[in-house]
Amino acid sequence: MPETDEVDGAGSPARPQDEVLADLASLHQRFDDEQISFEDFESSKADLLAQLMG
Repeated sequence: MPETDEVDGAGSPARPQDEVLADLASLHQRFDDEQISFEDFESSKADLLAQLMG
């Protein structure tokens, strides 16, 4: 079975690690550019890190 067909504990397809890391880098850039608040940054970061640990 291909890796992209795996399912995480929430029933969603698991995302490739490189996609999650790219989203994390983008999130950091958006925070650095003051496009999102610290609270939104922290919340989104926690979600992305949970996907990596998943």
